[in-house]
Amino acid sequence: MKTGIALTLCLLSSLPLLAKNIHKQGFHVEVTKLVGNHMPGPAPKVEGEGGMGIGGSIGIGMPGRKPGFPLKQTPVLVFKGKLKPVQDPKAARQLDSFVKEVITDDAGNAQVGLEPGTYTLVAVIKDRCYLNGYDGQGNWISYELQEGKWRIISIRDTSEAAF
Repeated sequence: MKTGIALTLCLLSSLPLLAKNIHKQGFHVEVTKLVGNHMPGPAPKVEGEGGMGIGGSIGIGMPGRKPGFPLKQTPVLVFKGKLKPVQDPKAARQLDSFVKEVITDDAGNAQVGLEPGTYTLVAVIKDRCYLNGYDGQGNWISYELQEGKWRIISIRDTSEAAF
């Protein structure tokens, strides 16, 4: 009996690794939140010969920007193909293009293995579907997944940030 329990615990602890190995390709999703001022402004100057800008000065960095922080335990909905914006997550889960849902860990990360194709990944934040990227044709931005490739996708909640 102890062997069966140990084997079960071993298999359960290996599920994330097994899921990645089942699919040769997929997405690693990072969901973060930006807050505060992210407006570009005058950068500190470094003087030097042959530099860029007036008098050979080069702007370094943007002062006052606050880094994003991870959104823990955030649902990420995965859809096959392109997707027009949908606000209600319940309605989104009923769409024919809905594939699956994954939840971010405490670092704001999730992985989802998928077959090659075009996908749209959307975070659920404050009970609304959220993605701040558009393709210029009325759809949320989608990503092409190629055979044997894992892609990193960043979803940034900028609803409380100023640009």
